[in-house]
Amino acid sequence: MGYINSYLWRLRQILGKQIILMPGAAIVLENQQKQILLQQRSDTHQWGLPGGGAELNQSFEEVAITELQEETGLIVEQGNLLPFASLSKPKDNIFYYPNGDVTHYFSLCFLVQQWQGELKAEEGECLAVNFFDPAAFPDDLSVGTQKVMAHFQNYRHSGKFQLG
Repeated sequence: MGYINSYLWRLRQILGKQIILMPGAAIVLENQQKQILLQQRSDTHQWGLPGGGAELNQSFEEVAITELQEETGLIVEQGNLLPFASLSKPKDNIFYYPNGDVTHYFSLCFLVQQWQGELKAEEGECLAVNFFDPAAFPDDLSVGTQKVMAHFQNYRHSGKFQLG
């Protein structure tokens, strides 16, 4: 959908730059080589996981499916989303946008290992999309993505849902 006319954009028209609490989803998309898909944001130039905020009447799963397709061109079915963590602590999941907007996301994190489609960066939102070995992530990785990946590693080790 893009930002203009999104639910968050409409809230901003009323609340201005005040911090907004927003449900969202983050997607760890892992290929057969155990590489993780990252996107480079066009606004901050940082690398991060696909994901975003909810629109009206969307579930966490619908947010994940929609954001993944919009940002990367990839299509995932609901049955291929595995929730492994939540992210809600302010120190880890408050996003400061370059224009001064502040949003505290409460995100459900999903693992995706099966998908369809052709990988492409969404024009206007992403500069690039690429798979990376987790041991060789770009230096300019967003704080939220760093936290999600720590939860992912803990999930892999323990098999238990991670709260954060």
